[in-house]
Amino acid sequence: MNGSTGCRLFWLMTRSAGLSPRYFSALALYTNTKVSGDYVYMNLVFRSGTSVALVVILSAGCLAGCGSPKSRQRVATLSLPYKEFDQSYGSGFRVLYDRGEYLQGALLIEDYLRTHQELTIGQQKFLQLHAAQLFALAGKTARAVKYLDLAVSHEQTSELGPNWNESLARTRAFLTNDRAALLAIKERQADPKAAESVDRIIEKLGGSYEEMLLWHRLCPNIVIPRDASAAHRAAAEKLAKTFGFPLNTVETNSPIGCICIDLHTFIPNPFSGYIIIHTRDGTLITASNPQWLDDALVRFIKSSREHNGHREAPFGLTTSFDVTR
Repeated sequence: MNGSTGCRLFWLMTRSAGLSPRYFSALALYTNTKVSGDYVYMNLVFRSGTSVALVVILSAGCLAGCGSPKSRQRVATLSLPYKEFDQSYGSGFRVLYDRGEYLQGALLIEDYLRTHQELTIGQQKFLQLHAAQLFALAGKTARAVKYLDLAVSHEQTSELGPNWNESLARTRAFLTNDRAALLAIKERQADPKAAESVDRIIEKLGGSYEEMLLWHRLCPNIVIPRDASAAHRAAAEKLAKTFGFPLNTVETNSPIGCICIDLHTFIPNPFSGYIIIHTRDGTLITASNPQWLDDALVRFIKSSREHNGHREAPFGLTTSFDVTR
């Protein structure tokens, strides 16, 4: 379908659906590659009801001939099934998240929720949570709180964990700077580790959501295998000295709650490099040879910082390899 045919078909479809001239004039906004125009049009149209939503989905395909590549990509993303849109790394809204385009990602999720009526309750809740997180990362606190409230589950469902609402309450209390609410949540925790995690949120009250979500404290314990080589041990001792953490040895798999330093040849193919995975529950630093291990430790040290008397580092994966998504 060429561009002129697509636009003419779009005009016929909008008129047959009974859209007013103000909706039709929004076509210029939709085909504008600026973010504001792209989403203003979608928001206007979907308020008109289910029948209009169907027209938008169909007409978006027609506009592929006269819209920009960015518009066509957005239409394709909105047509993805739930798992690919929400639960697959490097796909759906996560493409925008990976680029740091948090507001655009949140608005994309809003439109996905409007167009996909087949979603289960659990799928809707996950999308609402992710929209809340993205709005919070974009500094749009009021809209983030709105979606956190929508994500609250009022019925039992196997799709959501037993602590789903409690987790939402923690995030809401942080965003609204509600220390009393966080202290009340802490008092309800039977698990000391859960109470400690609330303390960490309280420590970051008044800061940005990005700080709270993406910076995780280092576990103050470094471990290596008991049979580690001299070079392996020397590298671990250097890290322990830099952070002021104790160095211990273990017989088998490293326990949770430590910085595990691993050194071995990568198989089946003899690739050289390193991988660093850091979470609030522990850190894995693994390399293929002593030189790559030294490079990994230098990078990890440089990425870390001191905050409120504790050492912390960004959550996620860091590697010397090119990562394919």
